[in-house]
Amino acid sequence: MDEEILQDFIVEAGEIIENLNEQLVQIEKTPDDKDLLNAIFRGFHTVKGGAGFLQLTNLVNICHAAESLFDELRNARIAMSPDLMDAVLQAYDEITSMFDTVKNAQQPDPAPQELIDRLHALAAGGAAPAAAPTAAAPAPEPTPAPAPVPEPAAPAGDVDDITEDEFEALLDQLHGKGHAPGAEGDENKAADATDADFDKMLATAQSEAAKHAAPAAAPAPTPAPAAAPKPAAPAAKPAAPAAKPAGKTDAAKAGPEVDTTVRVETQVLDDIMNLVGELVLVRNRLVNMASRRSDQDMSKAISNLDVVTLELQNSVMKTRMQPVKKVFGRFPRVVRDLARKLGKKIELRMEGEDTELDKNLVDALADPMVHMVRNCCDHGIEDPKERVAVGKPETGVVLLRASQQGDHILLQITDDGQGMDPDILRTVAVKKGLMDEGAADRLSDSEALNLIFAPGFSTNTEITDISGRGVGMDVVKTNISKLNGTVNVISTYGKGTTIEIKVPLTLAILPTLMISVSNRTFALPLTSVSEIFYLDLDSMRNVDGLNTIVIRDKAIPLFFLKQWFEKVSIKEYLENKAHIVLVQVSAAQLVGFVVDELLGQEEVVIKPLDEILRHTPGMAGATITSDGGIALILDIPGLMRAYAHKDAERVPLQTDKHVEHEQNTENAPASIPEITNNNEE
Repeated sequence: MDEEILQDFIVEAGEIIENLNEQLVQIEKTPDDKDLLNAIFRGFHTVKGGAGFLQLTNLVNICHAAESLFDELRNARIAMSPDLMDAVLQAYDEITSMFDTVKNAQQPDPAPQELIDRLHALAAGGAAPAAAPTAAAPAPEPTPAPAPVPEPAAPAGDVDDITEDEFEALLDQLHGKGHAPGAEGDENKAADATDADFDKMLATAQSEAAKHAAPAAAPAPTPAPAAAPKPAAPAAKPAAPAAKPAGKTDAAKAGPEVDTTVRVETQVLDDIMNLVGELVLVRNRLVNMASRRSDQDMSKAISNLDVVTLELQNSVMKTRMQPVKKVFGRFPRVVRDLARKLGKKIELRMEGEDTELDKNLVDALADPMVHMVRNCCDHGIEDPKERVAVGKPETGVVLLRASQQGDHILLQITDDGQGMDPDILRTVAVKKGLMDEGAADRLSDSEALNLIFAPGFSTNTEITDISGRGVGMDVVKTNISKLNGTVNVISTYGKGTTIEIKVPLTLAILPTLMISVSNRTFALPLTSVSEIFYLDLDSMRNVDGLNTIVIRDKAIPLFFLKQWFEKVSIKEYLENKAHIVLVQVSAAQLVGFVVDELLGQEEVVIKPLDEILRHTPGMAGATITSDGGIALILDIPGLMRAYAHKDAERVPLQTDKHVEHEQNTENAPASIPEITNNNEE
């Protein structure tokens, strides 16, 4: 294959195939949408044309079978049905698989013959026999030699783009009118079409269109363009991009079109982003140096560098941004297939599809969101009869919503199903041995709902190929935590459930709060930091084996980072005020970290740890600080898992009631309890 032509085909066909995924699900809901039927037909038709040009015969065959079926649908010769769509979607899966093979510059294997036969049989099931797509004015083949190009001085408006019907007629000439190669035993017809033939026909069609002579109906061209009569036909739609001539339709704007886009490997963008990250580190250090000097000229220069670096950083980030639609686009098909399999009626709605985030996040969020959407369909949405019995419409609704909030993206997956009962979740947690009854009873409803993210937790009593093995949601939380994100569940029993995912816009540069513990610098991801306090610890209590402090009538577990990192006494903290950083472990769980010093906010670039340190619990990586030092970046969920139950120093704590308690976290419950009574100890 010619590499340049192949890459052009991959880009254009890839966009068409991606759009078809959503269009095919939509057409089943709106089978009378003529514009959508035509768009789907053109999609298969254009992919077939490009595949034939590259002599991808097997891809041509399956595309033609699907195209023929939609030709019958758009001409109302057959009707839409679930079985028909099952066959079309199976064909789409085959096309997608073949396209992936083509992207590796390999010839795809043929689609199952029974599938192609099934598509042709469905196409022939209408009132009229299957026929080739008919143009507005069917005509003989284009002449083998191109017509003379019009004179440059032609009046404005005398040059038209090739029309859609003209382009389809051209493709029919390439692949044969009314049948695909292989459909009637002629397997090698597409392979016989040479590049020269295609170029010749394309040039003919463009020249004919330029002279306002319809290529599908005009007689053989003559050297005098003015002699060709102009057909009195309504203006046709613009042609497909692949067949559009370079010239403008308006002579006043005549001239070659400027290509405003360029294809760049994602690795190149990653390399540029890494270099921008290094520039940010240098910028941070220079700003730090300028703050300690009185040289105004240097300060101004560094201030300008700061501004330029920020603009460069934002510009490079934009090149990596992609709409959330790249993630959402797969779900119409997922929901449709699940609804058919489960015997349910489910409508998928999507909002905020144009919200943009880093490409790496788009790729990383795809699988976790599939898990959650499947759970909404399986666990959340009830059977139609159950919904009607409780006064709901028989069709359930799953809503995907995306929005930008500052430097974060909020993703919400909502269903109007049966919701979750916190009491049932507590019972399941005890039954599965995740906690004892006492600990389960102390969980707030919000904490009980988040039990679904515990490893091995499942309320399904029956294992299916959709869910019920107790894996999935714990993996979801782990994967989102790796993205420096959080996930939370909000549910009302009988009304529905919402799962919220909050992730940063990009993973390349991380805003952090720099802290000091035992003269060592650490970075806390700013996404996790909720509040900062400077308080006396004389009000600290020991509850259920955890040091606890009450803030705004809510008991917050308190941990001493210094004690986690080394064997030291914490008595010094108890006699003075201390810096407390409130950290959001999950949407329903806040904890407090006691630190020695707050050093301020700083944007950092995450550097992976060396092989020896890579698996250190609670450490996400390292970075270079503005003063040239090295700081470890803390992984809050990993830190909690690694150290929350570690033996702490036993220190007698006096309460205002002179009741003495011992600090002992050895037997602390797996989940942190929420205490509403301020005097409970």
